Amino acid sequence: MKQLSELLERASAAPPPPGFDVTRIVRTEDRRRHRRRLAAGGGTAAAVAVVVGALAVPSGDRQRAEPAGPTGGHASSARAHPSRTPGSAPSRSPGGSVTEPPRHATARLRAVTVDALQRAAPQATSSWVALYQGRHDAPFTYYGSQGGYKAAGILNDRAGKSYLFIDVNPGAGVYPYTCTDAPGSCTRRQLADGTALTVQVDELGNGVLRYAVNAQRADGTAIDLMEENYSEHDQPPSKATDPHAQRTKPTLSTDALVGIVQVLTLYPKGYPAGAAQPTRGIGRPPGSAGPQG
Repeated sequence: MKQLSELLERASAAPPPPGFDVTRIVRTEDRRRHRRRLAAGGGTAAAVAVVVGALAVPSGDRQRAEPAGPTGGHASSARAHPSRTPGSAPSRSPGGSVTEPPRHATARLRAVTVDALQRAAPQATSSWVALYQGRHDAPFTYYGSQGGYKAAGILNDRAGKSYLFIDVNPGAGVYPYTCTDAPGSCTRRQLADGTALTVQVDELGNGVLRYAVNAQRADGTAIDLMEENYSEHDQPPSKATDPHAQRTKPTLSTDALVGIVQVLTLYPKGYPAGAAQPTRGIGRPPGSAGPQG
């Protein structure tokens, strides 16, 4: 024990190694903070790995799995969702009506998401993101997480690739977002259907552009969408600290993201079955060759 104490004392007194840049490390951690909170849904998983596919998941255990979340840079407008048991699905809406079973919700959410994406970007295709290690699920497959559902995918068209992350949760209380202290462009507005939302555009360096839409629907559904103009799978070695853009702007406009918000809800009327998976275009089933993003 004495030897260990002496070693620790010497280590703490030693100067930092050459090239040790505290400012750079702080800036890097600041970039990652939003995606950690967005993935953890309220701080219960502050140590969630920020590398795609960092969590091992048993086959066939989707609803108990916890996704690693987005791995892109940092966004400024983060909201901590109420902490819930990882993998649990919402049981009641703020109005007291029972929501649909998880297996119906994930199928329905994916069906309406893929349909909205195909209408917003008819020339685009999509490829999967490894939210779980060893899983090759179709792009924009939803997983139960922190009382709500998460999905992600890579969008591809002639201009390049974008990463889109979607987080849908049961909301409660007053709409929590404001544009105060937002580093980039930020607007707040209310839609005709009662949805309150903020729309942010942040420039993160190296040409990286982030669109973030945070919404509270009138029925109580809270939605976070984040889109960035680069892929999660083929970044240069510096990806861990500084992502690089792979197109000028993200595939979808902020207006298109707002359109997706309007089709997402956790409190539908009835329990509609999910639509069959598309065979091509956005949302097609994954191939056997691994990530295409």
